[in-house]
Amino acid sequence: NGFVLKIWGPQAKMSSRAYPLVLLRRVCQINGIVVKPRNYDFTSLEKGSSIFLPNDIVDIVPVCKSSIPEWPIPEARDCLETAKVHLAQKDFVRACERANEALTLVSQVASPAHITVATCCSFVGTILHHLNDPSAALVAQKRCLALLDRLALRDNVQIAHAHNNVGMLYHYIGQTDKAIPHLRRSLYLLELLGGPFHYESSALYLKMASVYTQTNYYEMAVKCVKEALCRAEGNEFQEALCRRSYAQILAAHTNDFQQAFKQEKLAYDVYKRLFGPKHPRTKEIAQWMEAYLRQSVKGKGSTVKR
Repeated sequence: NGFVLKIWGPQAKMSSRAYPLVLLRRVCQINGIVVKPRNYDFTSLEKGSSIFLPNDIVDIVPVCKSSIPEWPIPEARDCLETAKVHLAQKDFVRACERANEALTLVSQVASPAHITVATCCSFVGTILHHLNDPSAALVAQKRCLALLDRLALRDNVQIAHAHNNVGMLYHYIGQTDKAIPHLRRSLYLLELLGGPFHYESSALYLKMASVYTQTNYYEMAVKCVKEALCRAEGNEFQEALCRRSYAQILAAHTNDFQQAFKQEKLAYDVYKRLFGPKHPRTKEIAQWMEAYLRQSVKGKGSTVKR
């Protein structure tokens, strides 16, 4: 079929970014295979031995594929698409009206517990957040999360995003103690679905660092930024964002302006290569570098005077 099996084939080589356990879990879900819960040693591929035994497959269950469309009523889908256009144009009032119209249609035609209802609730919450009504936005996002949980989508990307949205809204209204569990749950689900180097995990760790920084938990913020930096491997732009956040925390908490300058300089090199030296973002980083350098020289001068 033109496919080459690079993970489990006879000439497989394990990559640092390949996670066979995550892939095995997904293959079993798609094909209805139930395997024995045990510790599978995937390093045995390099030794030439087999990972699976015949008795590892304990059951095979039927998989249902449905031809039912995602949207039970096309008019509701069109309303939501129109709302997205209004949102892009920053016409939040019309966007909210069209999104609520889509929500009403799918609730009446399908049922209040339908996957598209959750989609509409999430989008309504996003619009309400833009309208500076975080309390109403939180209600809408929590309804979306409850619907997804009721529909047994507990390990789906959509419910991971729902936890993320609820967590950030809790943080926005000042309830950080309720925000952190939702962000951690979202991170757990993303790692479960795509491994520790899921492309969204670094950004999520960066959000948690921002939450900890604004609540003066600087040690946890530094740990989150370092973890985000490790998981941004191969993504230069995300790595630059992590280094900028790290520099801000170092300058605000430890007054280590010299190290903050080094981190900002590494971010500057990436921005200069990606956007050019005259881009507004690159110029902004250059200004921060100058500020950190001045503070660093000033600190050394005061130390010499003493």
